[in-house]
Amino acid sequence: MPTATEIPVDLFDAQKILATSVPEDSGKARQDIRKAAEQRVTDAVLSVELQLTKLVLAGARHIVVGNAPDIALAPATDQLTGYLSASADDHQEAKRASKFYKYSSRLAAQFNEELAAAIARVETAADLDIAEWDLADFLSNQIEDADVLGYTNTEDACTDSGALPDCEGFVFFDGVHPTTVVHQRAGQNILQLLAQ
Repeated sequence: MPTATEIPVDLFDAQKILATSVPEDSGKARQDIRKAAEQRVTDAVLSVELQLTKLVLAGARHIVVGNAPDIALAPATDQLTGYLSASADDHQEAKRASKFYKYSSRLAAQFNEELAAAIARVETAADLDIAEWDLADFLSNQIEDADVLGYTNTEDACTDSGALPDCEGFVFFDGVHPTTVVHQRAGQNILQLLAQ
């Protein structure tokens, strides 16, 4: 088994999905924004596929790829949805703002579906098995099992709370990124995956 320093790990940047919504009056403009967001997701997957191909061409045979978490769970999505709701001029805009959680989840699911297909293409072309780490499931479990795992805050960013520097009890360090404890547990989870 290769050492941890010999295993490239690629994780998705959820901020690419969060940059998908702005208040717009025009239905056409909103549709264009949605199409652009979906294209950014596809472009992000193609970028990951290209990087995987480069790793394989450079001789990598043991690779771990993590999928995208459901970013609707992240505090940044709460903040953005709150902003969209607060800036809503009418009932329709408020209704659209409330759908942002569902839309964010859908974009993350789109990314994960396309990523699985991209990984399969690279595996087939290179005749190797890429370890797929389910970050989406991992983060969901951290939040769902918060009481057992010792988390007291699964919704807010530690940076917004004054609990720095240790962020004890928090899942999220900032609007998107997890705390050190969550990172450590993620590392352990990846090591368990590799031990299988």
